[in-house]
Amino acid sequence: MRSTAEVITHHLTCFASRDIDGLLADYSDDALFFSAAGALRGPGAIRTVFQALFREFAKPGASVASSARLIEGDYAYLAWTAETADNSYELASDALVVRDGRIRMQAFTAKTQPKHDNGSQPTHEAAVGHISVTGQGASAATIDMKLEVVVIPISDFDRSREFYLKLGWREDLTPPGKAQFTPPGSACSIQFDPKLTSAAPGSARNYLIVSDIEAARDKLVGASIEVSDVFHAGPGGMVSGPDPERRSYRSFTSFSDPDGNSWLLQEVTTRLPGRIDSAATSFGSASDLASALRRAEAAHGRHEARTGQADRNWPDWYADYMAREQSGEELPQ
Repeated sequence: MRSTAEVITHHLTCFASRDIDGLLADYSDDALFFSAAGALRGPGAIRTVFQALFREFAKPGASVASSARLIEGDYAYLAWTAETADNSYELASDALVVRDGRIRMQAFTAKTQPKHDNGSQPTHEAAVGHISVTGQGASAATIDMKLEVVVIPISDFDRSREFYLKLGWREDLTPPGKAQFTPPGSACSIQFDPKLTSAAPGSARNYLIVSDIEAARDKLVGASIEVSDVFHAGPGGMVSGPDPERRSYRSFTSFSDPDGNSWLLQEVTTRLPGRIDSAATSFGSASDLASALRRAEAAHGRHEARTGQADRNWPDWYADYMAREQSGEELPQ
């Protein structure tokens, strides 16, 4: 018999591929589907909901972004946002009950904003990760699978929770007995609970990316976290201090939680080519953006010194520099 997680994964995969028969097979014969429009019973009635949704999400430019996927026993909760040619789904959620490997009940609610006065009404949508529809039909759909949570092995729940609170990481809402924390600017979170994994406490090795290794270390020291000195990769191995030229991927510092799970901080300002889409420049926090602006300012100063004249189009130059730096492309001179 399938677990709740397996049912939800299959359900979302079928939605992404527009497999309506596979999706409806996840429901029990007497399944109930609740929405503000009323209640539907059984896969036959529920089919009409997904037929309408598939028509809407098959239009060019549709996208869905998942913001939460929580599973506890027989219960599942999904939260998401979406954009289609017809509607903006500003906030939507699904609560599901899974028994004996089938969905027995599903409740849907959403705050939507119609884009056209065409009388269309949003019904229900469920998604995993991000679905980008670039043409008509299921064959045009591609699925991004975004890393959401990493489980770390711990021995003492309260002690670990106190440590990650001390770090200043955001504590996310979770079912009782489980903790989830998200580092500032990160799209991925950590979870811990002594029952979540059989791995030995303290065996996890994780990376954190920062734009300024020294500023990041200062923040940790200010939070009374025991952290190593900054070191960098030299010709013969690791050397004390940051990389003299502050080259990307070369400077580090590290700390560990009370169980010994280690966190290696690595300074990255310019990504290797191909790791970032140059058409989708983004910054995880205000401090990352400020650091990028300072680097662009320094480079622009050298640019003006070379040309011997003030550059009135400096905003365009800054923007081009920051996008190229992040995507690993050749920087403007």
